[in-house]
Amino acid sequence: MIFADPPDNIGLAYDSDDPSEAFTGARDDIGLGSYYMKLELLMFYALAKCKVFWLSYYWEHDIEIKGRLRALLVSRFPVHNVKTFIWRYTFGQHQTKDFGSGFRYLLRVSAPDWKPVILQRITSERQKIGDSRANPLGRVPDDVWDIPIILDVPRVVGNAKERRPWHPTQHPEALMERIIMSSVLPGGSILDCFLGTGTTMRVALRMDRECDGCEVNSRYVSKLKEEGL
Repeated sequence: MIFADPPDNIGLAYDSDDPSEAFTGARDDIGLGSYYMKLELLMFYALAKCKVFWLSYYWEHDIEIKGRLRALLVSRFPVHNVKTFIWRYTFGQHQTKDFGSGFRYLLRVSAPDWKPVILQRITSERQKIGDSRANPLGRVPDDVWDIPIILDVPRVVGNAKERRPWHPTQHPEALMERIIMSSVLPGGSILDCFLGTGTTMRVALRMDRECDGCEVNSRYVSKLKEEGL
């Protein structure tokens, strides 16, 4: 499995307290043309190397990313399968002028010989109302991950226990647990293309999966080494 959560190219400052380092002190606003080209190259090389590829991205990039992915699938990877998941999180961005954003896209692209590992079943609405047609085993979760108690995963906010304050963004460990559990069996291998706070690596090692990561920011790498990663 390859997982990628690239910068969203919305002008967020990464490691702005150390602007002397090449690239890492820059804001993530490189120009949409260059940004989309980088994502297209990322998707191309990832699909050529792995069985299943996950891309986490901001909703504003949805049309462009899927358009470029569609072109790749037609020309290079015609037998690959695509599925969009929506991570509906609590603690969405605060907004006063319009409806706030409360979700993030998760795009899964898989090779034809790859099969998902189904997550644990959950209680269905049919079961709750006593419908005789209900499967007594419950139902398989759908592709909108917001079901309370079992699948509810909030954003990692500033006072969260797992928060790494030295990085501006961070995916929750529970989300990565779900992605890894459904994609890679124990003993399998994972690559995180934007390691950041090391969430994917921490979770993967805890779940008995091998994990490698790429990270251009030397300060982030030092922080991860301090944690023993």
